[in-house]
Amino acid sequence: MNLIDFTKVNVRPFRRLFNVCTLTIAIGCTAQPNKISDWKTNCTITKTIRNITFNFPSNGFAYDNCDSIINACFDAINHDLFIIHQKEYTDTIVAHFLSSLKEMRDNTGYPTSEYAFPQINKIWFVVDKDITPLINHEFMHMITFSLWGQPPQQSYWLKEGIATYAQNSCNGFAVEQIYAFFEKKNMLIAIDSLAGHFYAQPMMVAFHQSAYIVQYLIETYGVQKFSILYKSGFDSFEKIYRIQFKQILLDIKTKLDKKYPDTPDIHWTSFKCL
Repeated sequence: MNLIDFTKVNVRPFRRLFNVCTLTIAIGCTAQPNKISDWKTNCTITKTIRNITFNFPSNGFAYDNCDSIINACFDAINHDLFIIHQKEYTDTIVAHFLSSLKEMRDNTGYPTSEYAFPQINKIWFVVDKDITPLINHEFMHMITFSLWGQPPQQSYWLKEGIATYAQNSCNGFAVEQIYAFFEKKNMLIAIDSLAGHFYAQPMMVAFHQSAYIVQYLIETYGVQKFSILYKSGFDSFEKIYRIQFKQILLDIKTKLDKKYPDTPDIHWTSFKCL
């Protein structure tokens, strides 16, 4: 690996970023064998700002837009901290930006456009002209794990719910609008299924239904109670909130029926953002 003094290199995509902060950047190239025993070179650039080491491909869309991507990451952290009433996130992490879903599969084993692995302080995103990663969502996973740890299985819906609430946008709709659509179309998942077998449920419904319930709980009852529920599991709900969960659902329905008397204009067959 070669270390280059960035003040002596004229690289256009980073110019604005380095007017703010001059650091050292590492450019690393690793040789990887392919299926026919040839070798190919895989070059990346690495830069550390505050507590995050950013790793980008040395060319392509992500590289060309790296300054705006880095800014989006720090904006996401500030946004997520605001939601949970925290002031800072200081864990040392590595954020990898990849050029394709194939690279994501090769790196993580998952064919998804973003993936957080807070247990090893790493996060991955695919960035190209057709894919906009869910940066708020994945950084919320990193932050909540740092604050509250890995939740029990009964809280997986809360873990994904707060991350989806942090993103709070799918095809231009906020999670409360999406929940209102589900409610009016009788698409809501029973809480026993949501809490007991979250990842077995229809993904688009499960994530956004959970997201608005989390938003309502935080805005109505505060972050402290939510964090206790997150760490304890759904069986502790009535002990923590001193109210039956079915009453929460009725209160949500009353609120959203008043705010959205007409069904939000969501075209479900083409609705996708996860």
